[in-house]
Amino acid sequence: MGRSPAVHRLARREVTAARAKAISFALFLLAALGGGCSHAPKLIPQPVRLMLGQQIERATVIVVAVSLEERRAGPVFGLDTFPMSLRKVRIQVENVVRGAVPVGPLEFFYYATEGAWDGPPFNLIDLDERSIYFLVRDSGVLRAVTDVYPSNIAVHSGRHSALPQPGSSLQQTIASLLVLPDQDVDMAVYADKFYRDEYHAVELVGEAETARLLREALDFRSGAIRSHACLALAEVFRDKTCLAALIRDSAAPAADRERARGLAENKIMDAR
Repeated sequence: MGRSPAVHRLARREVTAARAKAISFALFLLAALGGGCSHAPKLIPQPVRLMLGQQIERATVIVVAVSLEERRAGPVFGLDTFPMSLRKVRIQVENVVRGAVPVGPLEFFYYATEGAWDGPPFNLIDLDERSIYFLVRDSGVLRAVTDVYPSNIAVHSGRHSALPQPGSSLQQTIASLLVLPDQDVDMAVYADKFYRDEYHAVELVGEAETARLLREALDFRSGAIRSHACLALAEVFRDKTCLAALIRDSAAPAADRERARGLAENKIMDAR
């Protein structure tokens, strides 16, 4: 799939690998000379923007977790160049997608930008939010796969009791986590963020596999989930074969059934 104009604009503004290395080394020297918390790990900043697929490839630990706490673990430095500070994050791991870490509390570090920011999206840890975290081991601790830029992706599909069956690729597993709702899902939030999550799923596994995942949701017990999956198939992937069943589905929200009728009528008009 070709990149959208927005992605191209962001890519043009991306820090090059050579520049990022130079910035990292300069910031590391500043941090070493400036001191800081004696108990903080000595990590070299690595502010390189990575696409989602690159984060998956580089991460040696991938977990689904809820963020519990974030705090500064070192002083602000690089005020005249690229101000940032080391942050310590505490999360509650629910699922381990890659790597050998326990389910439960876990800590990792990353460098965050300080002050004004005029560039691509930066990393943001929202407390109490469920996300997929992409991590690596460094100097005896876990750290984010990159600094400053995003190194996690929010999960709006609820808490997952089990991961997909063995044999699924990492990309398929993550696409499933993003697209298929599970326990305690907030349907209003899930529906609001679906198109962003669907975009990432298509980026990882393509349109055909993303549509297949949505067809799995047509068999879910929740009428709201069934109807949302069907409407997404009809509107995004032009697959309207489920509309007749949705119109008859008494457990589906009335507004969704009415929307399905409208889509079905458009199909008839198109056929004419």
